[in-house]
Amino acid sequence: MRLCFLLGLLTFIPALVHSTSWIDPNDFSIPLPPSSNRAVAGDREYDDPVWTPSDPCPQAIHAELPCPYGSNSCRFNNISTIHSALVHCPRIEELNLYTADGWCSDNHVELFNHTLPIIHDAKYPALKKLILDGYRFGGPWAEEPQEGPKVCGMNMRISDDCGTPEDYALVQNMRRERSHQTEHTSLTAWLKVMDWEQLEELSINWARNPERVLVQELAGSGRLKNLKSLDITSLDFVEALDNHTLTQLRWVGRTAEGELESILSHQGQSLRKLEYRCDETMCSEFLQAFNLSTLPALAPNLEHISINIPRNGSLPVDHLRALASMPNLQIADLFFRMQSDCHAKEEALGIVPDCMWSPEDDNSESCNGTARYQLPYVNRTTGENVFNYIRDHKQGKEMQNVTLWSGDWAPGWNKHSIMSWKRARVACTVDNNRTICDAEGRLYYKGLPAKWDWKLRYASRRLEPEVELTDEQLLDAYNRMDREEEEEQRQKVGR
Repeated sequence: MRLCFLLGLLTFIPALVHSTSWIDPNDFSIPLPPSSNRAVAGDREYDDPVWTPSDPCPQAIHAELPCPYGSNSCRFNNISTIHSALVHCPRIEELNLYTADGWCSDNHVELFNHTLPIIHDAKYPALKKLILDGYRFGGPWAEEPQEGPKVCGMNMRISDDCGTPEDYALVQNMRRERSHQTEHTSLTAWLKVMDWEQLEELSINWARNPERVLVQELAGSGRLKNLKSLDITSLDFVEALDNHTLTQLRWVGRTAEGELESILSHQGQSLRKLEYRCDETMCSEFLQAFNLSTLPALAPNLEHISINIPRNGSLPVDHLRALASMPNLQIADLFFRMQSDCHAKEEALGIVPDCMWSPEDDNSESCNGTARYQLPYVNRTTGENVFNYIRDHKQGKEMQNVTLWSGDWAPGWNKHSIMSWKRARVACTVDNNRTICDAEGRLYYKGLPAKWDWKLRYASRRLEPEVELTDEQLLDAYNRMDREEEEEQRQKVGR
């Protein structure tokens, strides 16, 4: 039985085996879902000191607040440093800022106060790309503190008096703002210092919908004259923009009936790329009341679509036929639910095993083992069937790529469901009129998380490097290799 936190350690396997001759380092690259905006660790120069105005100006700023634990340094380690760079560097074109929750420590309060400093006559450069992931325009004081015990710290300690840095910053900011009797918020500062008219790409990604004043003062004011790409989950914001001006729209989160129709009635004629879905770990059921057959009329110019597709034991041919009817569509990312209906029901009731689950621990009588996973499984066979069906029925331009996604693709490591760390991806394309599909995490329904894919690849190479293995053959090779390794370890101990 494996502990939950041990799964997180698997991310370090690439570094441990990089020098091993029989493993290709490229095997460890795990792609993010389409249009994921969050900066990855490789975007930062960890050895560089914190930026100062005497340093050369960057062309783009990628920052994560607070600075990730374990990094040597962060060039832009708080909002004041970011603000200083934007004021002193007129050629910066991109700001990608991710703000996260933290832990109980008064020493880190400054890191959670993301309000821009009030500096008269300060102006930012004409940014073309602005990504604010988790940023709260209203400041930490926009929400009242929750009553009752708080969950606090890395050890999930529950206490009545354990205040988080956000709580502390909330109180301090409320006192300061009320004592000065000012209506200043972070939004008013952003509106003042930014040249919004040059912005081409905007992402405001937070669990809550943007504050009402954000919709009024930004989307509905005509400031976003050149905006072409938007990532948000606010219908009010989309509706407040000038009609049919966006070419790309990303909505990853919960939805309600009629929202997609309303979005497309305002922006559908200009859209080239649409991502409208919800991660399975957030939405076990994503609303499918929308009729995909209306897409050719509502969004006739779509070239790339990312959307949740339901299935229940067979291929969703009606939805696939609707996608094939879109004349300009060439790329599709289709998100299939991994968990079966019976598992989703048990999950809602809180009676499923946790992340330490193994097949031997599954005591459910009606929903256990592979019954916890939706059929058909997301593997190479399913990918080929989906891709070929769309190609055979395609109208207009030919289909170039179809990628199936399933399971846990949401960022984060603190997960407890047995669906956590289980994910699958099958990417299909065509070469010389032959369908080629690359599969990842294909044995998830056998209880193997995607992070063991490197071991599966090694097992398959040892067995039949030139032959395409079935799932059963691959699992057999994997188990045989495990047994050989265990026997080798026993022999070493015996010596």
